[in-house]
Amino acid sequence: MITGKTLVLSTEAWETLRTAVVDGDLLRLPGPATSKEQYHEIKRALEALGWRWDRPARAFRKMPDPVQALREAVETGEVPL
Repeated sequence: MITGKTLVLSTEAWETLRTAVVDGDLLRLPGPATSKEQYHEIKRALEALGWRWDRPARAFRKMPDPVQALREAVETGEVPL
C-alpha cells in the first residue's frame, strides 16, 4: 500500500547501505553502525524494503514474496515458520 510517506536517509546511513554486500538472500553491512540511532535508521529502512535481521547469520535476510508464500501455503496446507 502506498501511503505517500518516505524515509529520507541520513548521509551516514545512505553511505552504509551503498557499501552493503548482498550475497544470495543475505545482506551484510560493512561494519558496525557508528551509533544506535544510525543502526535503527538502517534497520527501519531495510525492514520497509522487505529485509529482516537473521541473528544466526548475523545479516539481514530477504523475506520471501508474500504472494508466493501464500500460494505455497494454499497449495501445500503448510506455513513455514
